[in-house]
Amino acid sequence: MTEVKKVVIKKVTYILAHTPDLVRYGSKPERELKMDDELLPLMEKHLRSFEDAVAYSPNQVFIGNLTPLLEPEIKKEIPPDIYEKNLEMMAMVIDPEELEEKLKVYRSGESK
Repeated sequence: MTEVKKVVIKKVTYILAHTPDLVRYGSKPERELKMDDELLPLMEKHLRSFEDAVAYSPNQVFIGNLTPLLEPEIKKEIPPDIYEKNLEMMAMVIDPEELEEKLKVYRSGESK
């Protein structure tokens, strides 16, 4: 008989979940959908697929796979219009030096 191992998550700092089916239950969408039945198909048409959510640069930054503010070679690979649209606003809310320091600590394995 094969032993079944169970995985236990002991600690989580952040989570990024793709849950497009739950969008309609948000406070504003729920109110708007009650007023206009024709909005649901329109809203569903604009939901991101899982692949699109994975490819969305701010999501990649959030999970630590992309640090465009700190790595100029990454910025060079992204078409300027896409960089402008998806990434440039991050510089307004994140101090690049503080982020760089935190990433160094995290990548070194010294983070708690």
